[in-house]
Amino acid sequence: MILSVSISTGFQAEVRNKVIGFEAHYQITEQSFENSYESRPIQIDNHILKSIDSIPEFSHAQTFAIKPAILQSKTDQAHQHEIAGIVVKGIDENFDYQFIQENLVSGKCFQIGKKLNDSILISKSLCNKLGLQLHDKVSTFFVQKKGPKQRKFVVGGIFETSLTEFDQKFIFCDIGQLQQLNNWGIRLSISFGDSLIDSQLKSSVKAFGGDGSHLYSINGGPFYSQSDFMLPINSTRQISIVASDFEFTKDDQHMVSVPDTLILTIDSVLVNNEEGKINLTRTANSNGILSFAGDRTKFNITITQSGFSRRQYIGGYEVFIKDFDQLQTAEKKLEHIAYPFLEVQNITATYPEIFGWLNMLDTNVYIIIALMVIVGIINMISALLILILERTNMIGVLKVLGSSNWTVRKVFVYQGAYLVGRGLLWGNIAAGVIIWIQNQFHLLTLPREGYYLDIVPMYAPIGHFLAVNLGAFVACSLALILPSYLVTKITPIKVIKMD
Repeated sequence: MILSVSISTGFQAEVRNKVIGFEAHYQITEQSFENSYESRPIQIDNHILKSIDSIPEFSHAQTFAIKPAILQSKTDQAHQHEIAGIVVKGIDENFDYQFIQENLVSGKCFQIGKKLNDSILISKSLCNKLGLQLHDKVSTFFVQKKGPKQRKFVVGGIFETSLTEFDQKFIFCDIGQLQQLNNWGIRLSISFGDSLIDSQLKSSVKAFGGDGSHLYSINGGPFYSQSDFMLPINSTRQISIVASDFEFTKDDQHMVSVPDTLILTIDSVLVNNEEGKINLTRTANSNGILSFAGDRTKFNITITQSGFSRRQYIGGYEVFIKDFDQLQTAEKKLEHIAYPFLEVQNITATYPEIFGWLNMLDTNVYIIIALMVIVGIINMISALLILILERTNMIGVLKVLGSSNWTVRKVFVYQGAYLVGRGLLWGNIAAGVIIWIQNQFHLLTLPREGYYLDIVPMYAPIGHFLAVNLGAFVACSLALILPSYLVTKITPIKVIKMD
């Protein structure tokens, strides 16, 4: 019974944790009736993250985005490139790498920073299928409204979880890659002319992302569609440029996306204030500072970006819970936080077939425990009957000396309970030794293709073990009361006649 509970609990926990490692206990996304792997953007709400952190049932929250894509093999195999349809999952700097680290077979997990990282984490089965190795470049094609868009990633880490369905479906990348591909938010760039005209430098800004209806504001002024302007170079100053996309109505216009900001810091070392045109040469140093030089003219421009407003958009939140048994009750708290614009879906609703299959294992355990308890009861009843028959003379003597039927019956019930206790003790010791040996040396294995695991997992949940021991002891001890009734049928006269 203990081994049944141990194996079932371990198997359920191992498979469940692997599924949760890919998609967390809960996902909070925009409400949608479409069953799609394409994330719809939502703006990061720090209030939601703080509310989740304040609830003790939850252990961690992180943001994510997903997008379907096609991976293409590195080499030409039989004059055809192998391809695989996958789902690219974008992760941020708060991503919990523990699950990936536990299943990493080579390479390392990449770091998320301000600069886009082109590394990916990919499964061993996908690498084998596409002929990829660590540090290889892989072509990835994303479906866009204007046609497929190619990105080249570098294999930074290879993992293997044995969940074939998931290993062949998911790869992990910097969430910034998907934010950029989807044109979420606004990104600003600026270019400069190669000459100074009347102490002013011709400049042109360009916004990307959003719906394309971009307007620009300089130093807090009104928003205009004009993107070219003359930048005065006659003193040390700062100029801020803000851009976003707008939605226009008959009476008003309002900003759609989070704006992006460029701050230009101009350091005028030497400026020729004569009217006319002065040709310039331009250089850039390692700190990103542009240096311009011309006829009696020298100045620097430092460009500071707000970090791109695309970083403010995500596909949703992933939330982890401390105790899986509280999955349903804690979901109501998340729904209260997300209501009314976002929806919460727990992992069991996302993959009902997997968790339904895992729950069916409990039925098997219950049947095994019931059968073992029945076997134990039958054995103890048989043992007690034999004891009573062997001790018939003793029963008669005790009754002659004045013992009641119940007093004599208790002797045999206590003896039976003692035997049950000894059996439980040695059974627990044997089960504990087997569990320890399996966890240390992994002697018992499984076919990975059918069970998602390559070894038989054995957990040792104390609460389950105590319940099994207590239940078996109580059931067997109560069952001893009935055969002890035979004691009442034995009379001293019959015993004397038998002698």
